[in-house]
Parts: sequence; structure tokens; C-alpha cells
Amino acid sequence: METQIGEARSAVAAMIAQEKELKADMEENERLTTEWQRKAELAMSRDNEDLAREALKRKNTYSTNADTYRAQWVAQREMVVQLKDQLRLLESKYQQALGQKDVLIARRRRAQAQQQVSKTISGMPKMDATAELDRMERKIRGEEAHAAALAELGTDSLDSQFAELETDAGVEDELAALRAKVKGTPAASGAVAPPSA
Repeated sequence: METQIGEARSAVAAMIAQEKELKADMEENERLTTEWQRKAELAMSRDNEDLAREALKRKNTYSTNADTYRAQWVAQREMVVQLKDQLRLLESKYQQALGQKDVLIARRRRAQAQQQVSKTISGMPKMDATAELDRMERKIRGEEAHAAALAELGTDSLDSQFAELETDAGVEDELAALRAKVKGTPAASGAVAPPSA
């Protein structure tokens, strides 16, 4: 587009140069028309009709040329106005395109990123969110049950130790009673009898 604008600008410049040349030719022929009219009048004032006739012929030739150049100049001037308008429009579109270039680049990059994300998502295995939550809940319930079991084992161990102590105390009482019975010493509950002296 920049190349086309350069070519268009050169073409418009050439048309403007032609317009100026046509105007200069028209003005020169108008000047010569006026000049030969003055010469014809001078010849006539000196009673020289032949010279006046020749001057009028040249005046008419230059006048015809001036009219031709004027018509061409008017047409050329209209064409230059149109071409200048078209060139301004082309340059305006070019400037607008330059202004939108960064926006278009950003839009293209955004579209490419969206395509990449869509491809990645479509390539991933389908997951049901509800099933995933159920799986996580089952795992947490299992961990909670395991923690409760460990706590329960700790409590059972303590209870069993106290129960064992109580069982041991009962055995000691029975042993003391058995000793008293066999040896004839009185049994003291929960205490070992002192040896007799």
C-alpha cells in the first residue's frame, strides 16, 4: 500500500505539472492575442490595412490557441482536484491501517492463544467433577477411620494395662490366701504377711 501511495503521489504530481504547463501556454497565447490586437490597431492607425490584416490573422490564431489551452487546462484542473481527493483518501486509509496494525496483531495472538487452550482442553481426558469429589470424600473418610482406630488402640492399650494390674492384684490375693491356708498363717488381703519370728 505504501508503494501504491508513492506511485499515486508521483502521478498526481505529474498531472499538476501538466496543469501548470497548460495554464502557462494559455496565458502566453492570451498575452500574444492582446499583443497582436494592439499591433493591428497600430497598423490601422497608420493606414496600413495589409499589415493590420496580417496582425488580425495572428491575433485570431493565438486567440484560438488560447481557447484550446483554456479548455484543456480546465479539464486538467478538474482531474487534478479529483486525483488529490483520491490521494488524500488513500493516505487516510493507509494511516488508519497503520493505526489498527497493533490492534490486529493483538487480536491475532489472542485468537491463536484461544485455539491452543481449546486444543489442550479437548485433548485432556474427560473428568466428572462429582465422581472426583466422591473419590476425595471416600479417601478422607478412610483417613478419618484410620485415625479413629489408632486412637482406639491407644485407649485399649491403657485399659488393658489397668485390667492386667487388677488381675495381677487378684492373683496375689489368692496366692496369699493359699499360703496362709497351707502354712497356717492368717491371710491379709492385698498385703504379704510379715514373716513370723
